[in-house]
Amino acid sequence: MLEEIRGSREVRDWVACPVRPAPEHLATLGLPSWYARFAVQVMTDPLLRAIVTDEALTREPLRETLYGLGRCLDTLPAEVRAQRGDMARQLIMHTCAERERALAEGTSTRQPSWDDTAGALTDAITGLLLAPVTPRSPAKEARTNPRPPRPWPATRRPRSPPSPSRAPRPAPSTRPRSCAAWRSGAR
Repeated sequence: MLEEIRGSREVRDWVACPVRPAPEHLATLGLPSWYARFAVQVMTDPLLRAIVTDEALTREPLRETLYGLGRCLDTLPAEVRAQRGDMARQLIMHTCAERERALAEGTSTRQPSWDDTAGALTDAITGLLLAPVTPRSPAKEARTNPRPPRPWPATRRPRSPPSPSRAPRPAPSTRPRSCAAWRSGAR
């Protein structure tokens, strides 16, 4: 597919490259399958998502596709492209997972085939990427983003076990102590 669209300036051509492989693969799995639903679960975990994303970005065809798509969308601000890229990923993954679930349960699906699902996703994501950008005023931006997001998991530290050099506290006495004994520290 990538061979056919190299040099294209059409967003829809570039969108089809990352969209079509998932539904095409799911069509080959048969019924029931859990692949798409499992993939959604994996992508909700920050650590696993980072691993999957890093692995995917090592593949030259995906990098070339993202570069080609970026060339077509170079008029969009980088932050908007990133936001819409996140939305597109969610749309692909959840649409595939919902269709997979419906097929496994034997309920109706929105699209009659995985190929039609890929076409609908390509249309929707192309529209999402080409939608106009609403300008934000600096005052509104300051209210909605009071501080930069904190990275995860670098800001979360695991609890360390107690230091062996610190002796455990002795168990408290079960008998009541007088005020004088309390002040003197007697047990």
